[in-house]
Amino acid sequence: MVSYEDCGIRCYEDSIRKEKKNIGVFDNRINIMLLRDPFNLFASRFKHKDIREHTLKKSKFFKKIWKQYAMEYLGETDTWESKYCVSYNQFIKDEPYRRKIEKDLNLPETDKGINIVSGRGHASSFDGFKFKKRGYKMQTATRWKLMMKDKEYVRFMKDKEMYDLSVRIFGNINGIKDGFGFK
Repeated sequence: MVSYEDCGIRCYEDSIRKEKKNIGVFDNRINIMLLRDPFNLFASRFKHKDIREHTLKKSKFFKKIWKQYAMEYLGETDTWESKYCVSYNQFIKDEPYRRKIEKDLNLPETDKGINIVSGRGHASSFDGFKFKKRGYKMQTATRWKLMMKDKEYVRFMKDKEMYDLSVRIFGNINGIKDGFGFK
């Protein structure tokens, strides 16, 4: 498994070509896109001090790549071959959805790691490792509410195109429309 984050929709193809000697040759490749709604995704990015600064410096870039992935998720573009799209929001809260993914991808049925906060990366921007083996207790669907007093975050998120794409994928997230003043 190879994971890519913070790169444009086409960047991973170049990386895979360069890294074939490390990754190996594979006959069957499935590109899994795990997409989180932008309001909670960017709330987590803004909460983490180091990532926040990087996100602010490259704000146009990060908005652009989220929109690229959203359009790919919706099927408006077809950049990835053998694509399988997963809604982070639904994956976290919906056991039947996880079972469907496991079946579709011919994976064993398990929720073994669903409550683990990974030691890779930065843990949780909001909770660190406080819920290390109780990830289900983390309020990952409402992070945006905790950031509403952060003027830079609110300004960053007032992007109608990003909002519209988010609604098409994740539906109306309770409070977002009014909270950010979208019409």
